[in-house]
Formats: sequence, C-alpha cells, structure tokens
Amino acid sequence: RGIVADVMEIDARVIETAGSAQGAAMLGGIAAGIFRDTADARDRCRGGGVQVAHDPSRSRIYSEQYGRYKDLKEIFDRGYHRDA
Repeated sequence: RGIVADVMEIDARVIETAGSAQGAAMLGGIAAGIFRDTADARDRCRGGGVQVAHDPSRSRIYSEQYGRYKDLKEIFDRGYHRDA
C-alpha cells in the first residue's frame, strides 16, 4: 500500500475496492458529466479506506534508484541504437 505513496512522495488514502472497475466507473462518470472532475468523483465515491503516509527515507531510496535506472537506460539506448 505504501509504495505508491513513497514513490510519489505524497500521503494517500487507499480505498478497498473490487479492483480497477471503480476507477473506470468514476472516469466514465466524469466523461458523462456526473462528476465535475477526479476530485469530485473521489469525494462522492469515498468509501472509507486507510490513510497511508509516505516515508521520506523510502521516498529517497526510490528516487535514487530511479536516477540509476535512467542513467542505465541512457547507456543501453546508446548501445542499442549504435548496433542497429
């Protein structure tokens, strides 16, 4: 539950649902004009959930690892395009 909060460096509310169907229905409600925007859909469909706070030390680790990933991706991309 905390991974998204840590990666995005935000506190989040995790709502127990049957899966992505609720999110799809909320987006459909926005498209149909039932909800004004995602905040309105969230507020009107909120069903409790668990508050998850991000952990700054874990957020820092994810950020460092993502930086390493981007560096390696650039190196591999250059090698791939050179051989093509």
